[in-house]
Amino acid sequence: MSQLPSEFSNLRIVRDNQRYSTYKADYRGTPVFVKLVKSPALRAGIRRELWGLQAFRQLADANDLGFAVPELIASGDDYVVTSWVEGQPIDFSPESADFDDQIQFFANSLAQIDMLARIATVQQTKIDPQYTEMTSAIDRLKEHLEKTRYMDHFEEVLIQKGFAYLYENAALLTPRLTHADFTPGNVLEYDRQRTLVDYESVSASWPRFYDVVNLTLNRMVTEPELVPGCLQIIEHYFSVNTAADLESATPQMNVIAMLRSLSLIWEHITEPNDYHNTQTGLTQNIQKSIATTITTILEGRLYVEAFD
Repeated sequence: MSQLPSEFSNLRIVRDNQRYSTYKADYRGTPVFVKLVKSPALRAGIRRELWGLQAFRQLADANDLGFAVPELIASGDDYVVTSWVEGQPIDFSPESADFDDQIQFFANSLAQIDMLARIATVQQTKIDPQYTEMTSAIDRLKEHLEKTRYMDHFEEVLIQKGFAYLYENAALLTPRLTHADFTPGNVLEYDRQRTLVDYESVSASWPRFYDVVNLTLNRMVTEPELVPGCLQIIEHYFSVNTAADLESATPQMNVIAMLRSLSLIWEHITEPNDYHNTQTGLTQNIQKSIATTITTILEGRLYVEAFD
C-alpha cells in the first residue's frame, strides 16, 4: 500500500470496514476526507471512484443540481482525498419531519441525472450481453450464490428461473451514467445543503434506471414501512422525467430488480466482504419478499406489485 503524502496530517478515523478505511485529515489548514483501500485487489475501486467523482463534478459544474459534489483534492493508487463534507446521512423514515421532501429530492435528483446523462452520453445503443459488464455481473453473481446454501431458503428451480430470465432479457438494458449507490446513506445533510458522496461504483455503462430500482427495491424488501414512500418516489420520478415513461421502462426495471433480488439473497446469507457490507441476516420476512418479487417479475408484472 502506498504512503499517503505527508501534507495530509492528523488523520482521525471516520469509518473502518473490511474494504476501506476513511479519515478526516488536515490539509493546508482545512479539513479533508481521505479514503484508503485495505488491499491491492480493491485499487480498481479507487480508480472508479476518481472517474465517477470527476464525471459528477462535470454534471454539477454545468447544471444546477439538487445536491453538491465534493471537490477532488488528490489521489493515488490506493487512496483518494476530497473536500470534507459536513453533515449526517439522510434519515429516510416516515417518522422524519421532512419525509415528503426527501421523497421529492430522490425522485427529482435521479430524474435529473437520467435526463442530463442522456444528453451527455454519445452511445445510446442497447447493452449487448455478450460483451459487457452485465453478463459478467450475472455470471459472477451466479457463481457466488452457488457457493452458498441458498436452497435451504429458496426453491432452487425459482432461483434458476431467475437467472434464466436475466440471461434472456439482459439485452433490453440501455447503458447510462449512473451513481449506482444513490441512497440515503450516501447523501449527507448539513444546514439545508445535501451532498452526494461515495463514487466508487459510478459507471457510464450501468443499466439505466438502476439507481431508481436499487433505492426502492432494497428498502421495500428490508423495511416494509418504507413501501408507500418508495412507490411515491417511482411515481414522481416518471412524472418529472421527460425522457422516460413507466410503461416503456418496465422491462428494463424488472431486469434490474431481478438482478438485485438475486443479489440480496447472496448479500443476506454471507458475511460482509469485498463486494458488500450487508450485515443483516436473511429473515423470514426478507426471504418471503425476495421470493415474491422474483415470482412477480417472472409473471411479467412490475416488481413493485410484489408489495401490494
